[in-house]
Amino acid sequence: VVAMIFIVVLAHPWIRRKAFELFYYPHHMFLIYATILAAHPTTPRTAGFVLPGFLLYLVSRAVAAPQALTTARCTELTLQPDSVIKLAFAKSAWMRRLLRLGDYVYVQIPSISGVQWHPFSVASSPLMEHVHVYFKAVGARDSWTRQVYALAESSASGIEDPTSPASSLRLYVAGPFGSDPHPYLS
Repeated sequence: VVAMIFIVVLAHPWIRRKAFELFYYPHHMFLIYATILAAHPTTPRTAGFVLPGFLLYLVSRAVAAPQALTTARCTELTLQPDSVIKLAFAKSAWMRRLLRLGDYVYVQIPSISGVQWHPFSVASSPLMEHVHVYFKAVGARDSWTRQVYALAESSASGIEDPTSPASSLRLYVAGPFGSDPHPYLS
């Protein structure tokens, strides 16, 4: 009960926006809670409710993990007008086969945050060599998008410059997800 109260309190929107890690890590305590509940069900009915969802969660994480652990090579990190950032990265073999119109990807930049994954719509054609995503720097000065903006600012000399911080930028990309929003156009 204490663990659940802890999780509920830390799910407050203010905490999620101001201290994401404080929200993120304790929410993984649900794994402990669900394991204890599954191991010591008060009734068989409790196990029937908890176990299927818990097993589906574990299967989905096992399927997604190898793909999400693939490093992508950043090919472009540039500033656009109105605090917009353009991020481009090389396609993985997986992405070359599956990327379609209307898809989105999750991007993580470990040098900024090792736990934050951000979804972005793919703004490039599936036929292009690289994947392009655009996003606006918003939020507090230490928000994820503002930190990416600062990295792009410090890399104004370009990604090809070996002294540029973005030249060695490592990022993880999970996806593509979604599907063609207009299957009749295919």
